[in-house]
Amino acid sequence: MGPAISVTEAPRALAASLRPAQLARVLVHAVIVLSGTALQVLALALAPAAYVSSIRRGSAVFTVLLGSALFKEEGLAGRLAAALLTVLGAVCLLLGR
Repeated sequence: MGPAISVTEAPRALAASLRPAQLARVLVHAVIVLSGTALQVLALALAPAAYVSSIRRGSAVFTVLLGSALFKEEGLAGRLAAALLTVLGAVCLLLGR
């Protein structure tokens, strides 16, 4: 019974440990994530899935740059090249339609 209790109490303990400023940040982040997901679903309803998926993958460039700037991740050149190839694939899909 011990593990079941810890699983059910852990989220409550986490929520109780949040300060108001942290809670506001978590809520803002939740709204942004929810909005992004809603926009992806809307885009899938309006456009072919291949286009939507390719454009969604374009955010990889920003992710690589932010990872390098904020977290000092190594291997920027290789990761950036891979991310740019992903964006190039999206451009090819858009130009080829």
